[in-house]
Amino acid sequence: MNKSHSHHAHHHGANHNTQTEHSGAKHDTHPDSRSDNTAAQAAGKNAPKTFMPSAEEFTEAAKRGGDAITRAFESATTGVNEICQVLTQYSQSLMELSAAAFQAAVKTQTFEEIAKVHHTYAKTSLELLLENGGRISEITVKAANNTAQPLQDHANDTMRKFTPRTAA
Repeated sequence: MNKSHSHHAHHHGANHNTQTEHSGAKHDTHPDSRSDNTAAQAAGKNAPKTFMPSAEEFTEAAKRGGDAITRAFESATTGVNEICQVLTQYSQSLMELSAAAFQAAVKTQTFEEIAKVHHTYAKTSLELLLENGGRISEITVKAANNTAQPLQDHANDTMRKFTPRTAA
């Protein structure tokens, strides 16, 4: 018999013995499985005592949370309103530009004149798009920061106040 075969046979035999030893057992005598939880009780006696926040503190935290949410929604609403104003102005400018380009195109007599009107229209409309897109990006970043700040401040404040306090 070679070594690997005998090792396999020995290992298999060990598994079989383990199964037969545990098959009739009705309870586990492992020290970690005690049902009286004496280890947990002993650890609890040595742990520092903590003080739970009072009902007033919870109420105040909830009120501050509501205030933070209100401020966040106000900031978000302001941002959306500013974006709507920019989009309205952009749409109006684009309509005026289109009307002016159409009037100029109607008066043209050569292909070169039409190409020049089209080039001017395309250039100006791209400039409007970039300008207004930049304004919208600035407003969006500002609104996102202003919206998140009250919520972040409240979360940080609450974590400081409700972090378990230990007895001195």
